[in-house]
Amino acid sequence: MGRNTYIGPGLNNWDASLFKNFFFTESGRLKLQMRLESFNAINHAQWSTPNYYVSAPATFGTITGTQVPGRINQVGLKFLF
Repeated sequence: MGRNTYIGPGLNNWDASLFKNFFFTESGRLKLQMRLESFNAINHAQWSTPNYYVSAPATFGTITGTQVPGRINQVGLKFLF
C-alpha cells in the first residue's frame, strides 16, 4: 500500500459559544462575563477508522467505534477587573 491510500471517514466537528458581558461601571473596568460553550454542538458522530488488521478477518474493514464523545456543554462565569 502506498502513502495516503488508506483513508478513513472525515471529521465534521462544529463548536459554538455564546458570551454576554455585564458592565458594573461606565468605564467598563469591572465586568462579569457569562459564557455558554458547546463542543460537537450538532452531535454528529465522528467515526473511527476501519480495522485494518488482516490477522483478524472477522473485523477487517469494519468500523467499531467513534473518535470523540457526543455533545459537551459547559457554562462559566468570569469576573474581569
